[in-house]
Amino acid sequence: MFRLLGILFTVLLAIATAVVVWPQLFHLEQTFPFAQIVAARGVVLAAFLVVAVLSLLLLLAKPLRGFAASVLIVALLGAAATGAIGYLRGFGADTLPEPTESSIRVLTWNTAGDEVSADEIAQQILDRGADVVALPRRRRRSVSRSP
Repeated sequence: MFRLLGILFTVLLAIATAVVVWPQLFHLEQTFPFAQIVAARGVVLAAFLVVAVLSLLLLLAKPLRGFAASVLIVALLGAAATGAIGYLRGFGADTLPEPTESSIRVLTWNTAGDEVSADEIAQQILDRGADVVALPRRRRRSVSRSP
């Protein structure tokens, strides 16, 4: 019975790992919470490494070795994939890259209609040195009630 639960948990962990590492495969890259998880690759990598360390500790218990080894393999594969994606695409930075002669700096900002003043928008454009600015406006849904 416990062996079956261990296999079920490992399979569910493998599926969850695949969804977290590559949500595009499941068409979930723009849905909550996967869009936010993808944006936090460093946190996801750290979580996979914590799971790997915990499963290494579980390897010390003889009855749990098979389960711990399977969880360790899934966690290490998830960490490796997340690390490779982070290496190729970046883990995110607070600073912009230095402009070059052939670069174009694009600033997009959803100002939520009138939520942000024109002075604040202009200051951000000047601070960022934007060459192209896009200010999409996402409308808020209004609820109309009939009497």
